[in-house]
Amino acid sequence: MIGADTTPILSFLDAVSRKAENIGELIHAQEMDQVVIDFPSTTSNTIECGKMHYIAASFAFDREDIIPDMFMKVANGLDKTAPIPAFRY
Repeated sequence: MIGADTTPILSFLDAVSRKAENIGELIHAQEMDQVVIDFPSTTSNTIECGKMHYIAASFAFDREDIIPDMFMKVANGLDKTAPIPAFRY
């Protein structure tokens, strides 16, 4: 563990497990920065549109293009002395 506060995500996951029919409303009900709300809101809106080709394209693009780049920016910005060796390769 690196000491991050997991309370917000655990609270959100608990809310999802109790009332999963409208993820978008649950996302907006959380106390998070707007930038944190925007990403899952966009994903939720894509899913709710019901168009399978939109959904497939969104998930394929996000997983293959955006997320790896986003992760590398985070990993490269980590303090080299931080106790998180699993993030380095």
